Amino acid sequence: MSLLNPSKIFQYIPTIRNRQANTVKNLLKSIKILEKNSPDDIPINLTSNAEKSPEAKGLEQHATDRTIKTENDRNKLNELIRKSNRSIISISSVFPWNFFPNTIDVEESRVTFIFRQFFTSQSHSVDIKDISNVFIESGFFFATLQVVSRTFIQNDIKIEYLKKKDAYRAKNIIEGLRTFVQNDINSSNYEIGDLVNKLKELNFPKAIN
Repeated sequence: MSLLNPSKIFQYIPTIRNRQANTVKNLLKSIKILEKNSPDDIPINLTSNAEKSPEAKGLEQHATDRTIKTENDRNKLNELIRKSNRSIISISSVFPWNFFPNTIDVEESRVTFIFRQFFTSQSHSVDIKDISNVFIESGFFFATLQVVSRTFIQNDIKIEYLKKKDAYRAKNIIEGLRTFVQNDINSSNYEIGDLVNKLKELNFPKAIN
């Protein structure tokens, strides 16, 4: 068995080095192509998570948390806007017993009372979460709807000379919305028609067998 001539070994060394250099160049070209074609122009991070310093990891986590919070805030704001623009029921006192009819407007997140006088009007809004109770005083022809608030200065707001059917319907919807809030149910997941039906089911008296 013949051994390789040492002089020939040294002849191969430049060739090996050239091949290694070409391999490195090709690898660098591939990396540049990948970085250029990566989605959203996000550079490829060649540093593994284990090689990152605690400061770098902390900055990355902070950026991630901030992005998540921004998205959550945006979703909450869109939800509040949608709720504030969706009126479920609006009822008014009967003319001429009330010459300037007052109005109760029930939205998903609040109840607004509008009191009208000659050339003027006043409105008071109470958040559903701040309503502690709802009462109806029913007479022979008409009804009075009274809402007790935890935050309103006078504690309660009421409107008289309402149609009895309208007053009871508004009361049931308000009570149903309070139940939604207490159980952390998102009412914006329902269309208005479906939401009204669900609220009716919550407050419809059930027979006991």
